[in-house]
Order: sequence, then C-alpha cells, then structure tokens
Amino acid sequence: MKREWIGIWTVLLLLLANSCQSASTPTMVPTASPPPSDTQASRQQAGVVLVALDGARPDWLAGYMQDGTMPNLAALAKRGVTAAYMQTVDPALAAPAYFSLSTGAFPNSTGLVSAKYHVPGAAFPEPVGELDKLIASPETVWRTAMRNGLKTATLFWPSAALDVPNLQANYMVAVAESDVPAVQHVISFQEANGWEAAPISFSPLQEGVLRIASQEDGTVATFNVLAAGGLDDDAPNYDRLILDSDKNLANGHTELQPGKWAAVTVSPRLHSGAYFCFTASDGVTATVYQSRVSYNRARPIELLRSVNELGFPPPTPDIEALRLGWLSPQQYYEMAELRAKWMMDVVSQVYRAYQPALLLTAQNIIAECARPFLVVDERQQGYSLETAELYAAYRQKAHSVADANLGRLLSLVNVADSAMLVISGHGLSSVHTSVRLNAILKDAKLLYLDTSHEQDTVDEDESKALAFASGGSAHIYINLLGRDQPGLVAPEEYEDIQQQIVEMLEETQDEDGQPVFARILTRDELSRIHLDSPNSGDLFVQAAPGYWLSDALGFEEFLVPSPYGAEGGLDATLPEMHGIFIAAGNDLVSGKPIPPVHITDIAPTIARVLGFSSPATVSGQAIEDIWR
Repeated sequence: MKREWIGIWTVLLLLLANSCQSASTPTMVPTASPPPSDTQASRQQAGVVLVALDGARPDWLAGYMQDGTMPNLAALAKRGVTAAYMQTVDPALAAPAYFSLSTGAFPNSTGLVSAKYHVPGAAFPEPVGELDKLIASPETVWRTAMRNGLKTATLFWPSAALDVPNLQANYMVAVAESDVPAVQHVISFQEANGWEAAPISFSPLQEGVLRIASQEDGTVATFNVLAAGGLDDDAPNYDRLILDSDKNLANGHTELQPGKWAAVTVSPRLHSGAYFCFTASDGVTATVYQSRVSYNRARPIELLRSVNELGFPPPTPDIEALRLGWLSPQQYYEMAELRAKWMMDVVSQVYRAYQPALLLTAQNIIAECARPFLVVDERQQGYSLETAELYAAYRQKAHSVADANLGRLLSLVNVADSAMLVISGHGLSSVHTSVRLNAILKDAKLLYLDTSHEQDTVDEDESKALAFASGGSAHIYINLLGRDQPGLVAPEEYEDIQQQIVEMLEETQDEDGQPVFARILTRDELSRIHLDSPNSGDLFVQAAPGYWLSDALGFEEFLVPSPYGAEGGLDATLPEMHGIFIAAGNDLVSGKPIPPVHITDIAPTIARVLGFSSPATVSGQAIEDIWR
C-alpha cells in the first residue's frame, strides 16, 4: 500500500528541510476562487458529501453489511441506491482513478496515467508523478463548484494539491511527512542520575538517550529516557519508559508503556511529532519504534490553526516496519485505526465549522489493512490457516472502524437535503509473487546499471528501455532519439525494440509454465483502454491475478515471493478491481439496486445534485435511474 500512496501524497505535501527544528512554519498563500459563472447565482444550496473508502470492494462490503460489521453503511444503502459495482479506469490505481473521479475524464485526458510514470523530454531514468505537471488537465468538480459560487472542501483527498492553484479548494487539509524516517531505536541503559521528581520503581532507575535524526543524519531532537517500574522480584525489568528533555519530570514528559502507542511532540513551533511504541526490554536495553515525523498542512491559515489544536497527524501505518518485524500485526492495525479516527476528527470539525456545499474526503484504513492482511492463498508468503484467520479479523475490524467513522459524519449531515456518496476508486487483489520488470530488461541487455554508487542507478547513456511500475501495472519506456534524454534508440529501431520486449514478456512464465502477464499493449493500442496519453509508455503491461510488478533495480531474479498481501493496478474489468457506489439523500430514490456505474460518472452526478453544468472536458454522464 504504502508505495502507491507515498507516490501520491509526496507530490501533494512539502517536506521539512534538514530537520523539524530548523524548518520554517509552512506558509499558506490564499488563492482566489475561480469567478462565479454569469448564469449561476452565488448561493449555498443542497450539499454533497463524498467519502472514499479506499480499497473497498463490493463483495467485501456486501458481506460486512449483511453480518452487522457495517451497520451505518447498510442503513445508508437501505435509504438510497447501491450500484452492482463502480467500474474504474485502467490502471486501477489510486492516482489515476481518483483524478478521473474528480474530473470526470479518462487518464488519456488527465495525463495522470499511473502513480509513477515518465514524461517526454525528461531525463530518461527520471520518474514523474507530480500533480503540478497536470496544470492544463481537465477541471476538477470542486473547481467547477467554486466557479458557481459554492464553498468546497477537500480533506485528505488524493487529487487535491495545496500548492497547485487549479487543484485547490476553499478549505483543504493534508498531511505532510518530514525527512525524518521511521526507525527502530535500541536504547542502552546506565545508572540514572540527576532526575527530578523521578517515580518509585521496583527495579533500579536507569537512563539512556533517544536521538531523532533526519534522512541525512542531522539531529532533529534528543530525549533523555528514564527506565522505571517492573516487578518486585529482585530482577531488573522495566515496563515504563519516560521521555523528557531536561530530566525534570515535574514540568512535563511523555510515558511509554509496552506495546502501546504514544504521541511525542518533536517541534512545538511546527506542531510536528511522531508516534512511539515501546516494543521490548531485556533489562539492559529497550527497543522503541519511532514513526516518521509528520505535521498538518491546511488552507486557509485559520483552518490550519484549528486543525493543529487536534494535534499532529498519526502517520501512515508502516508496512515496512511490519515486514521487518519492528511492529506486530496488532500494532500495525492500531496505527491505521489511530490515523483513521484522527482524520475523521478533522473532517467533522471542518464540516461543522464551514458547512461546505461540496466536501470530499477519504478513509484509507480498508486499503491499509488489506495490503498486509489479505492473506488468503497458500502461495502467499507466511500463509497458514491460523494466519489467514487472524488477518481476516483485522480486515473485518478495519471495515468496522471505517463504518463507525462514516457514522460520525452521517450524524452531522442532514441527508434530507444533502446527498451522501460513498465510493472507492478501485478494489484490491491478493498477490503472491512479485515480477521484477527491470531485471528482465537488464537480462536482455536493454537496461544497464551504474553500480559505482551506494545504490544502483540507471546508466542512461547505455540503457535502451526502462520500466516504471505501480501495483499490478507498469509503463515501459524506450529511450527514443529526439524524444527522450539522451535518446539512444533511432526511430528506425523503435519497432524492433518494442517487439523484442513484447516477446520477452510473453515468454516470462511462472514455475508451472503459466504466463505472469495478463495484458501487453503497445503505445498504438492504448486508445482501447483510454490510456493513449503522451505520458504513457511505449508498452503498457498488467500482471496476471496473483502477481504484481516491481521496477526495483539491482536484482537478477525475475520472480520472487511478494512481501505484501494485496495490490491494485490489474485489469480494471476484473471483479476484484471494481469499486463501490452507494448514495442516499436529497432527490435520490430509496432502497434501489442499480446497474454498474462508471467512475467518470461521479463528477457529473455531483454537478447535477448541486445544480450546475459540467465542463466540456467531462467524459462521463450523470447517473440515471437514481432520481425521484
């Protein structure tokens, strides 16, 4: 999960410079709303609240609504309409899907063809996934609403960008992560001395130091750590760690308890901080997990101030820490739950305070828990019946939390005169094997690496092809003379190189002799899936179910076990890639199942509810048969 959502959020957020203590407070520069149209009076009217349950699948939700796990969504569905499914775009990834949802246009019009891609004219090994490259893209539905005099809010919405004027709403909240990486600290103890107001402890008080460092190893913050507590058994053991800056516990401190999460402020001036979990102690050392340091970004400035009163944001649950064994499955789940609840705290506050006519927000906990916990196939790494049962419980709890948070928002929305739409941009599929595309290109001597650095990099002066992968899909670019930098492949060689890659991919099979690619399309064939954009690759490939695609460098093996349980990006027509659509309120009919809808239909449907016309760039149409 994390890889895809990092690619999206990174482009929306400013990172702190060298350290949290030295960075300046983010400055919010107000951007004027687009002027109201001549044909629409500026007015506050029936509203729309759209909630994206990222990664939710129709089959999952049907089961959970039936067994009582999601009573709020079940009640909403009973009151309104439920589509058999929502057809998403190719590739079925968050970045292109949510941008198509926001604009009503396909990726060939938006230019956002994946979570990671390459643009013509850029240095050949340089990936791009930045929304500011799409300034000329179709207008988003919230910008159209603003032109028609309506107040809008985008809260944690993937397709909104605080720093791109034509992707801004009236009210915006996003989460920024600094250059401080997540770390597992092992703290060595020595005899404690010089502490004031120290607690009573069965074990001798001991102390250590915990240093928070940036990616470049600059010191961001340093805490003194006091180890205390334990059992009255004459053996040194500790069940309390106290973090403090000056060894005076009378003027404030943070206490860590085994297996529990605690928020630790890193920079009061920036309202930034990290979440810590005390995971182990042997009496001589203590092990503590520290998340990335994060802080809020919002506009206008008064909204930033009010959001900061809710504290700094819990970080994205750390799937790499789970994989490395730094966190238990329970601790990973708790990270996701903390974040989801905090996000809904913000949404509820904004909705109460500003009453926007259009509010778009996302809950990510379903996708965040599906990616590590969708272990349902004996071919998946770590599979056992016991593990599958345990992980199914976490997935169920994630749906329950998403439903409870939805219920909190529903309690604020008057569904009698506003519409509530609950959607997902795409579903997720279980995966068991990773396919390393660049290893295949390297083996064919189409890709060469520079190994003289600490990490392998692409040798652009020798490489003729390179893959950029996201989930179950990838774009493969040919280093074409006259288009790319430096451009090694002459136009007359282009089709031969393209065909060579196609044949290599078609010949790639698993150990049972089955193909690992479900679809291989050349650039000329991309119009059939609305992906014929200048940003698309010379080839577009999608994995067969059970596989996902990696663009990692420096490896020889093509096929390796997947460390993750679920991915998106497969053929959008597959049932497991389908999204959801449930809507109620306003002028919508009650208790009606409807045929499948398309993701590009959401923006014009919102426009119809709010009473304005969609721009000509919209490909979809307002959904029929749902109106009274």
